[in-house]
Amino acid sequence: VRAVRDVFEKADADLLAKLNKVAGASYEDDALRSEASYALAQFGERKFVEAQLAAIEKATQSEEAGQRAEAFQALAELRYNLREFSAAAAAYESLLALLDGGSISLE
Repeated sequence: VRAVRDVFEKADADLLAKLNKVAGASYEDDALRSEASYALAQFGERKFVEAQLAAIEKATQSEEAGQRAEAFQALAELRYNLREFSAAAAAYESLLALLDGGSISLE
């Protein structure tokens, strides 16, 4: 799926249908489903990533610093996979601020 994202700037209806089938198939491997959902988002269909984004962003507001750190790391990874590099960097900066502020440790 990654090669599809690298090669195609736009997806035709047939490719979108195939990606939707993989992303929505509960019998497929989670990693493959995630890759298909990232490709769909890249091609303008964000329905599979929006709920995940919302849940992670909500977790970044947790009162527990460890949960916030995990959420910022997950958010950075997701944004990176969506090729939203500035947003990914901002999430990593938030994670680093938690570490620097002494709210959590890496141990």
